[in-house]
Amino acid sequence: MRFVIYLFILFCFFPYIDIFQLGTDTQPNALLMGLVLLFAISHKHINAPLILLWLVFFISISLVFFNKVTVFEFFKNTLNYLSPPLIATITYWILHQLKYKVSFKFFIGAMLTIAFVGLIQLYVLPDFGAALINMNRGVLQSGRGVVSLFSEPAFYGTTCLFFMAFSLLYFSKRQNYIAIPLLIFQLVFISRSATAIAIFLLAFGLFVVIQMCRFKFHYLLGSVVAALLVSSIALSYWNKIEHTRAGQLAQTFIENPLLVTKIDGSVGIRFTGTVAPFLAMKHHHFMPQGLGYYREFLTEFRRKGLYDSFLTIHRIEKKPRLSGGINMVLYQLGFIGLIFPFAIYLAFRGQLRESPALLAFLFLVVSMMTQIQMMNAMIGFVIGTAIYRGKLNTMDGKEDKICVDSLGTN
Repeated sequence: MRFVIYLFILFCFFPYIDIFQLGTDTQPNALLMGLVLLFAISHKHINAPLILLWLVFFISISLVFFNKVTVFEFFKNTLNYLSPPLIATITYWILHQLKYKVSFKFFIGAMLTIAFVGLIQLYVLPDFGAALINMNRGVLQSGRGVVSLFSEPAFYGTTCLFFMAFSLLYFSKRQNYIAIPLLIFQLVFISRSATAIAIFLLAFGLFVVIQMCRFKFHYLLGSVVAALLVSSIALSYWNKIEHTRAGQLAQTFIENPLLVTKIDGSVGIRFTGTVAPFLAMKHHHFMPQGLGYYREFLTEFRRKGLYDSFLTIHRIEKKPRLSGGINMVLYQLGFIGLIFPFAIYLAFRGQLRESPALLAFLFLVVSMMTQIQMMNAMIGFVIGTAIYRGKLNTMDGKEDKICVDSLGTN
């Protein structure tokens, strides 16, 4: 059992490692280990957030009656819906019921491994480690960052945000002084993902605004100081990045934010996917849109001359479907899909007064609005950790008395 748990957590930390050659970005390795543990764990307890996540999965199966995709595509879509409830459930059982603990040394070791592979790709051998993943898109191409052990820089950067969310929820403030800078370094200087950096800035900006509304003005002061430091570093570093993809996007955004989606195909596609459920709310009364109708959905607006600022024929043809995230659930299931973000909120409810949990929540939710595949096991892992942390908060300080069977020592 202990070895299977170890593999489960390892596969959650490395969700893109390709073992079975399935031809997909994210891999079902953690799902398979989760299924083993689902039957191996004897005492099973479930709560409201998990029940709602499982409910969304079972509802998603009904899309078989409202789809026009291949059987393989429908199966992939169903696994996207299965991953959050299964991974979150197993994570909660492991941490709370089996009393296992993820060692900080184990976590940092995994983060350093990812950083090491990325640095080798950046400075020595661009294809280093490419055989371990199914696709190797964007390695130092057109100024993009490297992929490390992920399929593309955007997945690398976004998963770094999931790692930050887990670290903020699970480890102490002192430990996060080590983990968070390491992850920010990878996000900015190795993955160099414009999408992931934008998510980080948006989530952190929302965090500061919320804290100001709570009259915690020291966060504003800290943000101003940090912004000044980052600006000075960025200015000295600008001549090295001004011709890169991230540098060009930053320059365009400063000059005219509305042009960003036009000059960069990836940003345009992700932005279109992010706003798709809101377009369905406005024009289709928030009714379920099903599976496989995304191209027709966008073509309708194009034909009417709507949203030309970001909607082009190229983007419609290049991304014929939504691939994951909260936006996919809300688009495919319509108003019924609101159960999914509500379940995530319930997982964090009671902790959002705490700054680390609030920031973790924002990293998770904002990231999941950018078409990140829900089969990325870190999504369910973070949700399960949030439920576990909330459970500890209701135990009146008894968490320090829990007997822990650890994967390693802190």
